[in-house]
Amino acid sequence: MQPSLFDRLDEAPEPSVRPPDQPARDFAVDPMNDVVLEASAGTGKTRVLVDRYVRLLALGVDPRHILAMTFTRKAAAEMRDRVLATLRRDAASGRFPADVWKTIAPRLHDVQITTIDGFCFGLLREFPIEAGVDPTFEVADETEMARFASEALDVTLERARDLVAVDERVRLLFVRVKPPVLRAALAGLIDRRQVALPAVRRFVGRHADPASAVEVSRRFLGELRAALPADLRRVLIDEGPRTDAAFRWVAADLARLDEVSPEDIVDVQHLRRRFETYFLTKDGKPRQQLARRYKVDLFASKAARDRHVQALKAAAPGVRDAVETLDRDLDRLLAHGVLRVLDLAVGTYERLLAEHALLDFAGMLDRAVSLLERQEEFARSRLKLQARYHHLLVDEFQDTSRQQWRLVELLVDTWAEGEGVADVPTSIFVVGDRKQSIYRFRHAEVTLLDAAARRIGLLRPGRTVRQAISTSFRSVPELLAFVNALSASMNGDETMADRWQYRETDRFPTPEVAEGALRDGQPVVGLIAQSSTEDAAAAVADEIVRLLETATVRDRDTGARPIRPDDIAILFRARAGHQYFEDALERRGVRTYVYKGLGFFDAPEVQDLQALLRFLARPDSDLRAAELLRSRFVRLSDEALVALAPRLSRALLAADPPEGVTLTPPDAALFARARAGVTRWLRLATQVPPGEVLDVVLRESAYVYELRGRRLDQARENLKKVRALVRRVENRGYVTIDRLASYFETLRAGDDSNAIVQAADAVNLMTIHAAKGLEFPVVFVVNLHMAGRGRSGGFSVIEQGPDGEPEVTFGSTPATALEDRRESEELRRLLYVAVTRARDRLYLAAEVDTQGRIRRGPRSLVALLPPALTASVAAAYATADDVVTWEGEHGRFTCVVCRPAPEPRRLAGAIEGVESRAPAIVPVRPLTSAGPVARPASSVWAESRAGGGGRPGHPRREDDEDAVDDRVAGTLVHRMLQRRLDPSGGAADLGRLADGLLTPIERAEIDDPAPTVARAVHLFGAVWRNAEVADLLTTGECYFEIPFSYLPPDEPGVCLRGSVDCLVRRADRSLVVLEFKTGRPRPAHQVQLDLYVRAMRAACPGTVVTGLVCYPGTDAPDVSAS
Repeated sequence: MQPSLFDRLDEAPEPSVRPPDQPARDFAVDPMNDVVLEASAGTGKTRVLVDRYVRLLALGVDPRHILAMTFTRKAAAEMRDRVLATLRRDAASGRFPADVWKTIAPRLHDVQITTIDGFCFGLLREFPIEAGVDPTFEVADETEMARFASEALDVTLERARDLVAVDERVRLLFVRVKPPVLRAALAGLIDRRQVALPAVRRFVGRHADPASAVEVSRRFLGELRAALPADLRRVLIDEGPRTDAAFRWVAADLARLDEVSPEDIVDVQHLRRRFETYFLTKDGKPRQQLARRYKVDLFASKAARDRHVQALKAAAPGVRDAVETLDRDLDRLLAHGVLRVLDLAVGTYERLLAEHALLDFAGMLDRAVSLLERQEEFARSRLKLQARYHHLLVDEFQDTSRQQWRLVELLVDTWAEGEGVADVPTSIFVVGDRKQSIYRFRHAEVTLLDAAARRIGLLRPGRTVRQAISTSFRSVPELLAFVNALSASMNGDETMADRWQYRETDRFPTPEVAEGALRDGQPVVGLIAQSSTEDAAAAVADEIVRLLETATVRDRDTGARPIRPDDIAILFRARAGHQYFEDALERRGVRTYVYKGLGFFDAPEVQDLQALLRFLARPDSDLRAAELLRSRFVRLSDEALVALAPRLSRALLAADPPEGVTLTPPDAALFARARAGVTRWLRLATQVPPGEVLDVVLRESAYVYELRGRRLDQARENLKKVRALVRRVENRGYVTIDRLASYFETLRAGDDSNAIVQAADAVNLMTIHAAKGLEFPVVFVVNLHMAGRGRSGGFSVIEQGPDGEPEVTFGSTPATALEDRRESEELRRLLYVAVTRARDRLYLAAEVDTQGRIRRGPRSLVALLPPALTASVAAAYATADDVVTWEGEHGRFTCVVCRPAPEPRRLAGAIEGVESRAPAIVPVRPLTSAGPVARPASSVWAESRAGGGGRPGHPRREDDEDAVDDRVAGTLVHRMLQRRLDPSGGAADLGRLADGLLTPIERAEIDDPAPTVARAVHLFGAVWRNAEVADLLTTGECYFEIPFSYLPPDEPGVCLRGSVDCLVRRADRSLVVLEFKTGRPRPAHQVQLDLYVRAMRAACPGTVVTGLVCYPGTDAPDVSAS
């Protein structure tokens, strides 16, 4: 019987609904058993692990002797919370032994769930001397690793160029692989150096010959001459299409084949290419017929052509063998060059980390494994480890790399050796799902689950260790039936050890489902097929709006409830294309949250900041100037760019605006502001840190206004993340704008995610990899047709070739073909992960071509679908019906067809331009007021109230007070008062102290600080010479720069915000607002003072508040307010 889909995860099923796999669950939670558990998606593996952990504690095992490891900090924290919650619940209900609880309760802090990285960090910190690491080492973060890898590659390529002159193999490597491609390939190998470097070394060690390129050429020419004896060459030449220009080259090569020198490497390569083209097909097979271009009329006769074809067929296999020998020998020779350069790159990278007392995650794992392997060398440390961990629990084992499994093996090995735990019960529990092993690019090996079962089985020979659970507590039965049918139809390659398998023990047990797998009369699967990504995104968005207005979902806590946006996830194979879906949803009033590998460097605000950094780094570049002008910092129109082109940089930077260019008034105003801003920003960029430049630009350009809309929260957090990255780089030492721009380019290649924000009430957009471990009531798997990423250019390092040994290859070989088949098997697992994220509904979306056929990109997910299901997806595009049917070997499924509406279907209750915070299931009343309008209580506002002609919110330049030098001088006076500098000190001492109070930006704003500082010192002295002001500052409690917000009764709907220069509390508890003005008196000053006094009275009701404006350095009388 299907267990309740609303069972809480922390509640055991009642006996009446015991799942079919309950015996396996009971076996797995029993600490007396060593277990390798295979748990299908949604079957509650975490609950099993938690129950086993609690059982261990109930048996009296000290929590310090339990080591539980998973793969992410988030999973570790959630698992620990589950353990503690279960402990407390069981203790309250009496199911946990009371005497043990008394011992455990005060020590719950000892209950620890860690990551493998966290365990390695703790181990190395505990035994730094034995591990050979700096005792104070820290873990390098992603930005540090990217920085040091980039620096290591710079050093490596520079040194490698020196090696070109002395090492033929390195020289050949640079000839074969372009430097940018080589750099990218080396960057990937540094990241996976624990696997790649030993593989390259092993390959080179097995293939010491050939010793030189000349030897390679000699061997190739020898095999070629053997394949083309003189009589066969004569037939090919005499009976060939001599009038064809391309064949004349081949004929000449055939005639001089015996004279070709193996020392002329370039000539040999040209000969190889011409022979390969003539004798072999594009996929490298021997030709059985001539290429189509060689028509009969190019030959002396048809008989001559037939004789030529027969000679070609006889020679082609030998030519193929010679070419393959040449490629194989070249690969081996080039592999020596790769090893030398890779050794240099890895050594430089690790030395840079060591110089900064850092270890990356891979280095930390290597050191931990090495430490455990050398335990015999330091007996005391070995004894500590043996006496510590008696019970191991490892989660998500399908994501384990061989080195991580080696770490676990070494911990288990200590149980059977020496002292420590020989007489203490031990156990190991490993849980994973080979069907969800999708991290091969991070060195995860799906076959390790079998290896673990064999190794753990040897701990207690003759006892069962392997168990499987497949009862899902996640999805509705109808959806499980669909997943069963789809998974069973994805046949894996039977010749592969890591092939996709969907065995009987993998199938989700389900009760009988209705005809067509309908639930409550409705399909649980939807299909979307459109001719473009835009149309597919529109169809998805319209269906989401329909769901948000009409659908309900199951909730474990509350039962059925109306659906929310965060109940929906859109999953992508890769990062490309998510913007279409984000834009389509936003146009319909639905908030989105794009995260986990999607969108950070594609986000508009991040691209704008990168455009700014690139321009400030290279302002002479017209391309970078165009980027900046089109960014939201300026927003110049395309027409304006065309009018200003091609000298866009000169147009921005020249002293005078370009002549003969006509711009529309909006463009002209934007361009004038851009010219003024860029001049100032470039000056700042040479004098202050890049982070402060970004702050200034963001503030002065009012960029936050550009972020309005439904992405406001995400955009604001992304800006914060950029600023945090900049600060992190600045904290490591001197950094220029140019270095910062280059650094961001290195980060673009990574898998960085949007800044984390609260994703409630927003549709989730993420990669399938990011969705692993998550579940959603409704899931859309889109872009099924999109091609997967192919192999990187340059060369491939394959850990296991067809013979089980490593291989380094620079082209297509049987080893690369094997890698492609392995990728296909992982792609099946990726599709399984995608479709098992859904609880209630699942949608599949793909594109069709002009013939109405489903597009099939190389290595695409749609290529894995059974033909009948692919036909059903295509039918969803062609039919006018609302449903289509997929009838396969394992059942019949009715699928709803989703199409874009003629007009975008806007979510009911969504308000244009207003951030939606809650699901609008029913219409809501339109917003009529956004609250008070905030305005600065500045001198401009006061001028307008005093009749000076200004307008609130539209500042204009003032001739005295707002001049930069006077403003900075006035600011310095405030700081000198705030720091209570001694007014009796000499002018020189005061000037030195005042100069130290200038910020870098203020220094950049003024041409010469000395006159400004001198003026500030003079004004500071004048303040203290004012007897009334001096008395206030001396006898009262002074508070400087007090911000306030004030709702003036005479201006409803307005909120005035300002800052009081100095607020003095007298002995009688009355307050005095003290303002300092460095210019001449204005009527606006009295207006401003009166406002400040009213604001303080409103903030401090019942308190006497007066005010005073002081004009230091002038003969003007003070202005007061009472």
